[in-house]
Amino acid sequence: MIDEISPTHSPYTGRWVALVNGRIIAQGGTPEQALRASQHSRFKEKPEIIFMPASFTLSPLLEKIMDALPADQEIYLVGGAVRDLLTSRFSPDLDFAVPSNGISLARKVANSLHASFVPLDEERDTGRVVVIDESGTQTFLDFATYRGATLDEDLRARDFTINALAYNQRDGTIFDPLEGGNDLRKKLIRACSNTSLSDDPVRILRAIRQAAAFGFHIDRNTRELMKQAASELVRISPERLRDEVFKILKGPKPDTAIGALEMLGVLPHLMPELLAMKGVAQSEPHVYEVWTHTLAVLDYLDQIISALRVGYDAEKTNDMFTGLLTLRLGRYREQIAQHFSNQLNVDRSMRSLLFFAALYHDISKPDTKTVEESGRIRFL
Repeated sequence: MIDEISPTHSPYTGRWVALVNGRIIAQGGTPEQALRASQHSRFKEKPEIIFMPASFTLSPLLEKIMDALPADQEIYLVGGAVRDLLTSRFSPDLDFAVPSNGISLARKVANSLHASFVPLDEERDTGRVVVIDESGTQTFLDFATYRGATLDEDLRARDFTINALAYNQRDGTIFDPLEGGNDLRKKLIRACSNTSLSDDPVRILRAIRQAAAFGFHIDRNTRELMKQAASELVRISPERLRDEVFKILKGPKPDTAIGALEMLGVLPHLMPELLAMKGVAQSEPHVYEVWTHTLAVLDYLDQIISALRVGYDAEKTNDMFTGLLTLRLGRYREQIAQHFSNQLNVDRSMRSLLFFAALYHDISKPDTKTVEESGRIRFL
């Protein structure tokens, strides 16, 4: 791997690189990785290891948080917030990892920002700050003590490599021990370790949700780990499972996500009643058996809600159905968009409830199916 340094839009943005005579010969998620990689190809030369900075649009809150803490305080922005920085996505919540005193630091930041404070998890020394802006929007800032003795151990104990990233705002560097940055570029979801899924089986649902949300695919070995850990979902609290299911239904491509849960053998341990719909035949005008019909309903519903969003141009679509739909209902777009963006509470949106109703709308058909002498199938 040999390349000239490019000042902007470099494939090495946010990475550590090894330089020899001003040319990049290797790269990695940490300085050590870049050095080891360079030694494979240029073992006789001593490279210069530097960080290739990225142009981030940082939340103004970050500077306020840094101002509230001592200048020598070791603190890293971690997880999904860093992933979103690297992919130019908006992150509504910010997670921070610190060596110790997570709750104490959260309280100090809350006092400085005149925000609410919640001791989130005393066992793991995690505190939460709730910041509410002028529009009423809430931002959650979580401060957690390392899961392990070091930042490296903390990141390796997380779910997927794309979330095992840490950003140091004080020097603008990213720590990426598991090559999560590379997986982001490949649009790949990969478990941090062979025990990542069995350590916390709810991560199976999280992998499906993130794959659908980002348009990523799941690494083959990770899919096998998901299958192996599926039976462990029974030891997860119903509340955690419920929240992940509704997050899946709130996001894009719910039909694909639910179909993936079925293919990976997750549904018997999560929503076993859904499986009874498989292979249950229906009379015309239905064209699918009940399970395939249910997934199709989720797909079409997703298309309809998307087509009715504000800013959608019906005249530019090649789909006659969608075009007619938006022309007929277009004047109600704002009301429809507003209705389905409403939150019933912090974790539940109107959209997710709509898709849950769609998922279960034929749930009783397997138990009520009868076939008349004429051959007509009824579900009374």
